[in-house]
Amino acid sequence: MEAVSYGDRQIITEMLRKLKAQSRSGISSRKPYLIKMMEDIGDFYLELKWDFQSWIPLLSRMLPSDVCQIYKRGTQLRMDTTLADFNERRWERGDISFVFNAKAKHESDELIIMDNNAKVFQRVRHEESEAEVDEEVDVLMSSDIVSAQMSTKTITFRQAFSGWVFKHAREEQIGDYNVNFYLVEGMKLVSRKRREHLSADDIKKNKSFMQSLASGAAVGDEDFKSLQHRKSLAPPGRMPTTWEEYVGAAPGAAPPLGRAQILKQNEKHFTAIVG
Repeated sequence: MEAVSYGDRQIITEMLRKLKAQSRSGISSRKPYLIKMMEDIGDFYLELKWDFQSWIPLLSRMLPSDVCQIYKRGTQLRMDTTLADFNERRWERGDISFVFNAKAKHESDELIIMDNNAKVFQRVRHEESEAEVDEEVDVLMSSDIVSAQMSTKTITFRQAFSGWVFKHAREEQIGDYNVNFYLVEGMKLVSRKRREHLSADDIKKNKSFMQSLASGAAVGDEDFKSLQHRKSLAPPGRMPTTWEEYVGAAPGAAPPLGRAQILKQNEKHFTAIVG
């Protein structure tokens, strides 16, 4: 985050590589636990139905929904989905499978994506080429610095009820189980955007791009080809902050040492039903 704000391309590249290496190392260190957990859990088949809904008229038709089929056998997991792509404000249906093998001999065989209609498959690679890393750095340097956090301090649970006149606790029979439903209230998603490293032209382009996505317009390869190679920014001026002020600041309120922050914060409140 601070590396992007400072704007030195070499520092951003090295930080990105280190972050990816740490991520791969963390996954590798947890792999023995994952294998043991999958071996201890019995084989199963599960259907998972999910959907998004909105009170805005006609918007719910555009929101995704699916019934995922999940198969587990030994240390192998497969998930089938019908969502293939989003184009011209509509979700395109297909027959896509994700296959995970925790005990694969080669790392490249751990996760495979299959298009069953086209009869093709693709292995998920764990390492990017230099060109892909450079492109990712360009995206970081030309985009807002975004951080999001779900606040759980105000979350409450209460019984969900059914019926208009004679209300009763909402219950459903799911499989062999009687399920009670509860409303989850007070969920708050706090998102923060910083853009002190962006030019006015960058902000304008990003806003136009996000408006196109929100309207459901197709985003083609040309939108990404227009991404320019970013050079390092000129170093920011020296801030008057002293070391004592920095280390003595309250948690989360440290004064900036680089560029003066341009911060925008949004809050969204959510309600969910769980059973």
